[in-house]
Order: sequence, then C-alpha cells, then structure tokens
Amino acid sequence: MLYVTDLPGTAGSLRADWTLTCHCRGASMLDSYVAAISLLNFLVTQVASELGDAARQRMAQIEHLHGELGDLA
Repeated sequence: MLYVTDLPGTAGSLRADWTLTCHCRGASMLDSYVAAISLLNFLVTQVASELGDAARQRMAQIEHLHGELGDLA
C-alpha cells in the first residue's frame, strides 16, 4: 500500500508499504496541494503508461460517461 501524506500525517503510515510525504505549507496563509497533485499525476501517468491501450480505453469510457451525465459542464 502506498500512503501519500503531509508531514503531520506520517503517523498513519504504519500500515503502508511505502510512504511519500508532500509538503503542503508554504509562504502563503493557505495550504498548497501542488506537490501532492503533481506526485499523483506522475504516479497515475506511469501506471497508465504501463497499462497502455487498456488505460486509454478506460479513460475514454469515463469521459463518455462524464459527457452523458453533464457533470463537468
């Protein structure tokens, strides 16, 4: 299991095989999730690359359903 967390969340990593820590605090008064989203984007892209056509077909199905539901309009 992969556990993606920020620094205060590392205590929950005891059950995980791998823990990746992303910093969410920055200079602004609001937390920034850029590091976490970038990491997830990289991981998902790598998995999709390994799956090849199966991943592209699945994403096409999901996009089709979003279009039918109109939930992203």
